[in-house]
Amino acid sequence: MGTPEFEGRCSTELLPLLPKDGCELYYLAWLLRRAETVEEAMRHKTGTRMPRADMGELFKMLVPLPPIEEQHRIATKIQELMQEVERA
Repeated sequence: MGTPEFEGRCSTELLPLLPKDGCELYYLAWLLRRAETVEEAMRHKTGTRMPRADMGELFKMLVPLPPIEEQHRIATKIQELMQEVERA
């Protein structure tokens, strides 16, 4: 799913995020993959040949952050459904 469980390095095209307390890792990963999130990130993109999100604008974006128990429930359900898709 693209959520590393280890420290490492990446290229400058990637932005590694480490959730703070009160934010569930897998919930954050799914939240950032939503079409709405991607559309918002690309709304303020720069460059035409290799478009990039404007990080200043991206960090201003408001995202839904329910209580940690609800985040965990949502993330678990999504993971279960994705496993079913992969099995199919």
